[in-house]
Amino acid sequence: MLKQNYKNGKRCAYDACPQNDKLLSCIRDKLKPQQCDEICSCNCEDRKVGFLATLSKSLEDIGMHATVVYDAVKTNIGGGYDPITGIFTSPSDGLYYFTWTTLTEPKGSFITSLQHNNNAVVGNHARANGLDEYLPSSQSAVVQMKKGETVYIRTWAQGQYLSGFWSSFSGFEI
Repeated sequence: MLKQNYKNGKRCAYDACPQNDKLLSCIRDKLKPQQCDEICSCNCEDRKVGFLATLSKSLEDIGMHATVVYDAVKTNIGGGYDPITGIFTSPSDGLYYFTWTTLTEPKGSFITSLQHNNNAVVGNHARANGLDEYLPSSQSAVVQMKKGETVYIRTWAQGQYLSGFWSSFSGFEI
């Protein structure tokens, strides 16, 4: 819960929950690069996992229930994302955070879902029908995964138009 902070009798800012410092410290620790070699005492199975992929070109008229293949990989630490299939395969058990953004053209739509082992987790509805502007839409999910399980983005209905550079799919182990 946020509470007001007063200095010299004037309201100047809000103090965050004390648990935020602990959470940020934990996140910073997870993001530190690790190196494993012969004299390393770390568990090499605990390597970082994360990916970011966009589209090399816009997609049009994608069929219903098709996998959206984000083929322009920007980051793929741990090698879990496959730009040929559009599928992320978990290299280790853990809790993962995924997010994807779609941008559809005026009067178009692109409705998708995040699939975990072929089951819909959450949807993303970018529908610009009746609008004269491009429409962005984003969605995120936290998914508990076991090694070898998969996550991907699938069209929920026929995808009319998905703008290339402006649409992305990413994820990382928390």
